[in-house]
Amino acid sequence: MSTTDSPLLTTKSENTKTTTTAFVATKGENKKWKVIYFDFPARGEQLRLMFIYSKVDFIDERYKGGKLLAGIKKNVMGDASPLPYDQVPVLVSPDGKAYGQTAACMQLLGHILPNLSPGDKKVDATCLGLALAAEDLRNTVYYPLFYPEVYKFIIKKKAPCCCCIPGCIGWYKKTSKHKKGFARWAKHFEDFLRLQKTKYLAGNQLYYCDIAVFDSIEACLDLPCFNREKELKPFPILEQWYVEMGNIPHLKSYLEERGGRMEYVLKYLSKK
Repeated sequence: MSTTDSPLLTTKSENTKTTTTAFVATKGENKKWKVIYFDFPARGEQLRLMFIYSKVDFIDERYKGGKLLAGIKKNVMGDASPLPYDQVPVLVSPDGKAYGQTAACMQLLGHILPNLSPGDKKVDATCLGLALAAEDLRNTVYYPLFYPEVYKFIIKKKAPCCCCIPGCIGWYKKTSKHKKGFARWAKHFEDFLRLQKTKYLAGNQLYYCDIAVFDSIEACLDLPCFNREKELKPFPILEQWYVEMGNIPHLKSYLEERGGRMEYVLKYLSKK
């Protein structure tokens, strides 16, 4: 077992998984919430960002691939499986209760962590709607573009002489169609900020929905097919909100240390 320490992360690597603990604020493993997800900044990253923003310690149980994750599914572990739907991310409470579905986990965690959820039920319904919209953005834009962009990214890095192949991949996967979906969702989020005239999406305080939307936008704009400045230019209010979210000290430090998603892909492939 090897341990790597940094100002933000302490990572212990084992044969089956990687566990990361950030911002120690409590003592005792039995007092900590747990996030179960892949060792990659995708859908489960939103839950990690909530803990990091709140400076609350948590158990970050990271699996390095689907084959390893399969070992804790219901067909292997039966009722002892920590995966309610055989999917990740999963949020596990200190008493061992497991919760599935990203938006529901974010809403619950918003109520658990300090100042990340509104007291008003109607505002909370707005927050949940925004968290679900963030998932729609991820499902309709990020994921359809991710694998084509990974293939193109790897080819450009590993075999730049094959310059025509990335374009063929983009045509075959119809990536331009999915790229247009980003502006549609950005317009919705811009409208929330414009009509409410508030600093954040559901009010003048940052709630779990802001982290959900920020991470989904950040995931899309991290893809090589997007130009961050160009994509956000038509939405000045959303752009200002996005920049301010990214400059929150704890989030900024974590994101800078973590690096981009494509960097993760290259690191993973280089180890295979």
